[in-house]
Amino acid sequence: MRTDSTNEIVVLNENEIEQVSGAFLANIGMGVVGAAAWMGAYAMSGWSSGLSGSGFLGAAAGGFVHGAGGFNAVSASAGAATSGAVVYLTSTDDE
Repeated sequence: MRTDSTNEIVVLNENEIEQVSGAFLANIGMGVVGAAAWMGAYAMSGWSSGLSGSGFLGAAAGGFVHGAGGFNAVSASAGAATSGAVVYLTSTDDE
């Protein structure tokens, strides 16, 4: 990596660009796996009590955040918060 001294622009070489692209794609892949896992868990847990579109949407969003964050405790908490917010915002219940 080199910087242009006049403008402080960072210029990446080809190897560094591939590393950044690979990390980005890995995060997206882990997010997709997390979303699929949370949606599967929602489907299995909600089968007898009823399923909703907002529930699936919340599970997908929360699972994506959990997966993209690396499947750790912090990203699980962020995923749960995201899931709750999505369900709350997309719920069509008028109770």
